[in-house]
Amino acid sequence: MAKRTPLLALIGCLAVGAVLVLTGVLPHSCGTTQNATIEVPEAYADRITVHEEGEFTYTYPASSLAFDADTEMLYASDTLLAILDPTVDNAERRTLAQEVHGTIVGNLTKGANIVQIILDAPADLPSLQALADTLMEREGVFFASPEVPVLSGATESGDGGASAQSTVTKDANGWGDGGTVDESPSGNNWWAETIGAYTAWELADISYPVTVGVLDSGVNFGHEDLEDAGEQLSDYTTSSPDTHGTAVASLIAARDNDSGLRGVAGSSDDGGAHILAVDYTANNGVFSSTGDLLGLLNAFVLSDQLFSGGAKVINCSFGINSVSWLQALEELVQNPFDGADALADLIMHKYSVAMQNRMARATSDMCLSALASMLNDDDTAELEFLIVQSAGNDLVDGEPTEAWRNGYFAGIGEKRFLERFPEGSCGSVTYEDVEERLLTVGAAGRPVYGSLDRVPLSEDSCYGTEWVDICAPGPHKDIYAADAGGGYAPFGDTSAAAPIVSGAAALLWSINPDLSAAEVRELLCTSTDHVAERTTGSGPYDVETYPLLDVGQAVRDLLLYHADAYRLQVQVVDSDTNEPVADAEVTFTPADDDTDESDPTTLTTDSDGIVSLDDTEKHLYDLVVVAEGYETNDLYRFDTDALDDASDEAHTNVVRLHPSAGTDAQGVFAETIDRLADTYGVVATGTEQYAVHNSRGTPVSAERLSGLLCADVFDYDDDGSDELLALCLDPASGWEVSGTGEWTPVSLVIEMYEEEDGEAKLAATETATVEGLPDYYPLASLHVFRGEHDGAPMLYVDMACDFNHLWFSTVGLSYDDGEIACQGGAAMSEHYNSTLCCEAADGQALRTLLELSSSGSSATVDGWRELSRVTWDDSDPAPEDARFTNHRESYAEALARIGLTDEAPRGYYVGYGPADDDPFYTCKALPLEHLASTDGSELTALCGVSSVSASSSSTLELTVYDESAARDAYR
Repeated sequence: MAKRTPLLALIGCLAVGAVLVLTGVLPHSCGTTQNATIEVPEAYADRITVHEEGEFTYTYPASSLAFDADTEMLYASDTLLAILDPTVDNAERRTLAQEVHGTIVGNLTKGANIVQIILDAPADLPSLQALADTLMEREGVFFASPEVPVLSGATESGDGGASAQSTVTKDANGWGDGGTVDESPSGNNWWAETIGAYTAWELADISYPVTVGVLDSGVNFGHEDLEDAGEQLSDYTTSSPDTHGTAVASLIAARDNDSGLRGVAGSSDDGGAHILAVDYTANNGVFSSTGDLLGLLNAFVLSDQLFSGGAKVINCSFGINSVSWLQALEELVQNPFDGADALADLIMHKYSVAMQNRMARATSDMCLSALASMLNDDDTAELEFLIVQSAGNDLVDGEPTEAWRNGYFAGIGEKRFLERFPEGSCGSVTYEDVEERLLTVGAAGRPVYGSLDRVPLSEDSCYGTEWVDICAPGPHKDIYAADAGGGYAPFGDTSAAAPIVSGAAALLWSINPDLSAAEVRELLCTSTDHVAERTTGSGPYDVETYPLLDVGQAVRDLLLYHADAYRLQVQVVDSDTNEPVADAEVTFTPADDDTDESDPTTLTTDSDGIVSLDDTEKHLYDLVVVAEGYETNDLYRFDTDALDDASDEAHTNVVRLHPSAGTDAQGVFAETIDRLADTYGVVATGTEQYAVHNSRGTPVSAERLSGLLCADVFDYDDDGSDELLALCLDPASGWEVSGTGEWTPVSLVIEMYEEEDGEAKLAATETATVEGLPDYYPLASLHVFRGEHDGAPMLYVDMACDFNHLWFSTVGLSYDDGEIACQGGAAMSEHYNSTLCCEAADGQALRTLLELSSSGSSATVDGWRELSRVTWDDSDPAPEDARFTNHRESYAEALARIGLTDEAPRGYYVGYGPADDDPFYTCKALPLEHLASTDGSELTALCGVSSVSASSSSTLELTVYDESAARDAYR
């Protein structure tokens, strides 16, 4: 049974500190005509905030908080939150409350549609969750949950609180001289130079005021850099100026007054950012309710308080980092009786990480569902706003963690969306709709040696490419910002990085208020040539990269974007001679999700083989190229490029056409394929079954799996001339059928041929080995496919085997300068009491796969580096799913480094079991059925072999395929 420990028993009743302050007299019923029939019970009126037009939200007292030791969760023991479809009216809302024997104490009917329900009696967490599940079954309820506290926690690693007045020493590259367009990062304004702010300010014509919501601690609007730069949000006017909130506001909107610093968007009478602030700590004490937080989001977006209208940008430099929320709990725990110290220690230390994870998931689910509700509501769906969330700086054992653990909007990713809404949408809202309204910001450190070519992720910044969208400067206490006491003080971490990005977003909207949130987000994330790097290991490929904000380039691209200066330029060439092909017809079909795909444009190449498509917007196009005497080419997809403002030139993309006179194997390569086929034979394609015995053996003969499997003519080194890839199964020696009990290894020989002086020369060779293909009973497979990564061709080898334990791997190979090189790869090995994730480090990886699969460790296996390993005692069941989080992420990150993502992982621990619980899925599934390119480029299947048990355990089913079909005449 779950154990519910009321914090009231621990801390006594806190009469003050968490009480929400209201002004004026609260009527018995609040709101519009729709809201009028829902009355606010007088018993709870002093804990309710009334928003514009009578919307209201509730914050429960500290005495309602409880801790569930089984799930390690802090929650409100008497309050439920339900997030609704906007069509749910008040009568239906009252029915929901009656169904769980409760009273409505919070009701929002615009934007994030919610009801908060206080129950007749407190309950333990399982009982509350059961009631929430009951609500979830009702039509129109997007999400329901027990309320969890929103703990006041800024995402800055240092101490908060107002400080005494401090000053910044002026220097030759300081703020007082007005700055320079020289963007070499140095001096007190190094961070502004790092993001190209001076270029942006030189180019920008700031003509429109933009409201920026700042949900933080108090802002000192009396500071010389923030005078007339904003005000407090109505109904949240209580404010105690604080260093954190003041610093955040100044990085966004500090005036260009030749004193101190300049905010990214600045603030003036005519344009720039205007801050609409809420001092969350002053109004709600140590904590508040999630419902009240969602009410604030509505208030920001719907407010017409400032003459610039509702907030376009909402900055959230807070989260569930362990330092801040443990400090908050310590404020709640006042040790009023014997034994309280021990219970406080249990909550704050033993359960600290687990509680953080639970609360992060809970707050992210609530924020995700609320945003989905806002985007389904006519009052807010058409409003353009961007929520900017800090990724957090939480440390566990001295190391930063994944950004999702910061909670709230930082934990929202596509995977989380699909877990919350398995149908792929919430009402009419898809993940893409949610994604374009969110930016999660990591912190970058100072550029190494002052060069933007080397910018590390800050050592305190949370990370994860699934969650962190962009980075901005934010080393700990290495940025000077406005101080609450006047003057300037050091600031940093993701608390600083987020407002720098918020200021950049506001600057773009100040230049053009008609931009959509999606356009602003895309400009910020794509208008940069620089990245912040996070080192993940010791190898050359152990690096994650994140876009580094370049607001100067974003402004430049914005101005070009609206100057109709986009172009897609293509040159068509002969693949054999590299000569241009004139009079080729190139058909451009928009590939963007929001573009009419039925409206293609066809143009004809000039004498240089060039054709140019001018566009007024940045679009992605699929190309079909047709020319007399050539095979049709439909393999290319290109973006339009922003033109340089100094010229009308565009990058030229090359499309290669194969002459149609021959086959895929042209000229001298055809002769080489013939020779290989004559020498080694050709592996037959198709599926057949073999009878097996109830002991190990090799029912498939050596001849069946010996010879040339596939030949592919393709430009593998991207030099304009094709190479021949020959893939052979153990062509030299075959194997002997034996009854020794060992699985039979089958070798894949990879050969690359170049054309030299009219002859095909063997340029490089590599060998991979898979076991069990001809044997009973292993499930085994070998697949080869090609694609591209970072614009360069890649060859992928995918192998799997399942018997007693399961292992599978995908290795990426490149070919250049006569060498087949391993670019990385991921391998998984899952046993009954252990699971291992490794990354390919060099060319030995292909040759040592069998050693890796049988060893259970990479310590003695050349070519592989261990990323994650989880083991448990033989007699114990597998650990809880949370133990494998890092394991899954390590696998996904290793794949991403070779340009792949696995949409249906084949393992039980890295995924959620083989698809549809098919025990043969690991080996039966073709790579293109579950793997995809991270950049959306096309993957092309080449060939493969799989062997699985057929309908009976005494039958082995062998399948061989060759998509190139170059040697079908031999079969």
